[in-house]
Amino acid sequence: MGDAFKHTEQYLGKTKNTIFLEIGSDRYEGSTEYFSQLAQKHGAEMHTVDIIDEPKRRLPDLPATWHIGWGSDWCENQLPKFDKKISCLYLDNFDYIWDINLTLNDTDIKQRHFYKEELGITMANQTCQVEHMKQMIALFPYLTDDAVVVFDDTHTLNDCWVGKCGANVIWLLAQGFEIVRQEFFEYGVIMKKHNIK
Repeated sequence: MGDAFKHTEQYLGKTKNTIFLEIGSDRYEGSTEYFSQLAQKHGAEMHTVDIIDEPKRRLPDLPATWHIGWGSDWCENQLPKFDKKISCLYLDNFDYIWDINLTLNDTDIKQRHFYKEELGITMANQTCQVEHMKQMIALFPYLTDDAVVVFDDTHTLNDCWVGKCGANVIWLLAQGFEIVRQEFFEYGVIMKKHNIK
């Protein structure tokens, strides 16, 4: 995970009575706390979705509504029940393998075992990208006109977008969004609709 999300505030649009949505809750790097405090500061509700409840148990005092479930399923089946739009979206779920040719270390082995044994799915990059695209397609109609969208673990390689949300970047560009922040060392990207500052 990178630091791109820490620059979200400067790109926020209208947030009153909207939702800040994070899919992929905190893994000891501060994203859920950051967005919870930001939502509270800007008059929005914070919702975070994760496949496991460990972040919720570890961070019970944050001003956030926790949802346990598979990201794309939650977007399709639960989000429509809310009568609010999303003004800030952060996608950082389903791990990405940065180099499939590297020899696996103990952490890699445990991670892949978790996906296979606990989630019943093989950890693979295309599966990761498909899951993020399914989420984005389901979420898109619920974005406010000046929503800010943040993707983690996403950057360019040979001028092509790769990582968790590489396909999402291209799709949003085709929908009239623009990249407002892209720093390689942050391993993430921030996007907004074109001509909306």
